[in-house]
Amino acid sequence: MTAYAEHQSANAIDPYAFQLSGWLKTEAAKSRKQRRSLKQLHEELIDLGFKGSYDRVAAFARQWREGQTEWVNSARKRTMKNSGKFAFVITLSILVIGMLFYYLKGEIKTPEVASTLAKNSTAEQKNMPIAIDANSAQPPQQPLHKTSAMAKEFYASKDLRAFVEQEKKRPQEGGMTYAYQAMAYCRNVQKMPSSMPYRPGADSVTYGKRLSTFNEMKYRCQGFSEEELSDQAFGALDRERKKQQDALAVVSSLLLQKNGGLSQAREDQKKYIDAMAALQDPVKIDDGISIVSIHTNKKGETGYWFDGRFDIPTLENNMVPVRDAMQLLPCSFGMTCDGTNQTVALSCVYQEKCYDSLADYVKNTIYAGNDSLFQQVLEIRDKMAQAMWQGETDKFLAPELF
Repeated sequence: MTAYAEHQSANAIDPYAFQLSGWLKTEAAKSRKQRRSLKQLHEELIDLGFKGSYDRVAAFARQWREGQTEWVNSARKRTMKNSGKFAFVITLSILVIGMLFYYLKGEIKTPEVASTLAKNSTAEQKNMPIAIDANSAQPPQQPLHKTSAMAKEFYASKDLRAFVEQEKKRPQEGGMTYAYQAMAYCRNVQKMPSSMPYRPGADSVTYGKRLSTFNEMKYRCQGFSEEELSDQAFGALDRERKKQQDALAVVSSLLLQKNGGLSQAREDQKKYIDAMAALQDPVKIDDGISIVSIHTNKKGETGYWFDGRFDIPTLENNMVPVRDAMQLLPCSFGMTCDGTNQTVALSCVYQEKCYDSLADYVKNTIYAGNDSLFQQVLEIRDKMAQAMWQGETDKFLAPELF
């Protein structure tokens, strides 16, 4: 479940959300002097066909950053409160996480125990070979953990209003975070037009797919009032999930530094990714692997690292296999990646380009005409899934002296 920034104008920014989110992740890892400006990103989107204004891009970027740092702010507030239940011990260079968090059966574990659990939970899997067809766009699948099962419930639900009420009661398993995700999805759907009339001259088959996708999205979100999806409602849920120490919200704090930034220390990154390997939640895997895998080498080049491979995005070449494999990786951990996937569905509804799966979307929008390179994306994705299942999380961390 890739969490895109909530859009102010769905039909303008949504078809480019996948692209823009990738750019923002890459730029966030660079020094301020090396980063491209939002104005430059806006100009590059225009080259790709974007018709929206700079303000649309700036709003998307602002909300994307808020989503990335939301848990940072909450953790800092909890630190200041020093309630005695959960506290952070601050050193001169980093914030050493001593915070307790919920894990699996609702038991409370420390970050150190989480690393042990990551190894234990995959111990049996190491002896279970996983058959991978390198020629298939279908991702390999592994038995579900609690949060990935909950993720599948989210994607399969035809009544997200009922889903939200159910998940609010499951903070120990990260349910309140999924309730928040469902509400965000439906608020975006609520902003869509009330109908989708046929456009004269449009391909009738494509229109049929668009209309079916549009109606499905509307149907899943029926019953929500504007008040239930208001800023006040989101704020109340956010405060409550912090108060209840929602499992997914807490795990996000493992990289927190004293200054509110993300720790670049390999030890901290290792704890973080080990906790994600134990949890096996598609949202945390997607966001977390991107965070720890973005690396700037001695030459000042910023790119994505996995198992000895370092792919660097450039203005001339946006085909970045490691990055795009990370975008597809959550499909192996509970995210629905067929035609109902949010990215795919929005492409169909607003851009009139309908695909059967997220893999097809990536192949046709980024790797069109380069099947061999896209095949590398699939192979890297499958290796990443293997690494997560078998606890080989070091493969995602670049050498410190690289």
